[in-house]
Amino acid sequence: GIINAPSGDTPFVFFKLHQLHSALTQLIFPVRWMPDAALGLGYPFFNYNFSLALYIAALFKTFGASYALAIKLTQLLALLLSSFTMFNFARAIRLNQFAAALAALAYLFAPFHLASIFTRADSLGELFAFALYPLVLYSLQLTTVTPSPRSYIFFSAALTALILSHPTSAFIFLPILIAFYFISLSS
Repeated sequence: GIINAPSGDTPFVFFKLHQLHSALTQLIFPVRWMPDAALGLGYPFFNYNFSLALYIAALFKTFGASYALAIKLTQLLALLLSSFTMFNFARAIRLNQFAAALAALAYLFAPFHLASIFTRADSLGELFAFALYPLVLYSLQLTTVTPSPRSYIFFSAALTALILSHPTSAFIFLPILIAFYFISLSS
């Protein structure tokens, strides 16, 4: 099974994943509509809601995982990605290997990550957004240290992934990103 979050949203993540996977198996891309939502009337959920993490979960489902396992694997991937990206970001800002590993470990066990899994099982998008924050900062650091078309494309791809995973988190992160950019320029 999967952790049944106290918020009561756990069944909804299964429903969203089922609707997305069902549409993808019918070769509908991008998925915009949940045909079985709203008591069978349908609902344009994917038009305005974050869904990058659900696409990843649907990929696991396509390769034979159950719905519960696909969600768990997506959560695990987000946690591993957050640790990996934080380590690389910490190394990019010139921390030694031990300090970077400590930063990655602290970020992995951040209270929000744990709350996202154990109390808010429906927040796959936010969990992925937190995994992508260090990646966006790392890619921005690359554009200031070694500006090249490749580094700008990497930054654009990382920022796009953040927006596609959870637009609200990307919006909240924007002031930090701007501040980091100006700090990177001055150093």
